[in-house]
Amino acid sequence: MAGTSRIKYPANVVPIRVMCSGRVDPEFVLDAFEKGADGVFIGGCHPGDCHYVSGNYRTRKRVIMMKKLLQEMGINPVRLRLEWVSATEGK
Repeated sequence: MAGTSRIKYPANVVPIRVMCSGRVDPEFVLDAFEKGADGVFIGGCHPGDCHYVSGNYRTRKRVIMMKKLLQEMGINPVRLRLEWVSATEGK
């Protein structure tokens, strides 16, 4: 989002671009926390608006699973956040 609007990311934010939120591998999330990330934000298309049809529904299921896994690992699950966003939303 910030890239299309030419908004600069803070130096401590590392974006990983994927074509669809459904392509966010749980390994990406776990790797980020292993490397010391304070949190992970996943932005996906609004339900029903996914160009790839069901990617955002897959993401929702994965995030629920990942939050349970993080809890079991002793990582506060609120550090993983999923929000539905559109390219037209924002600053």
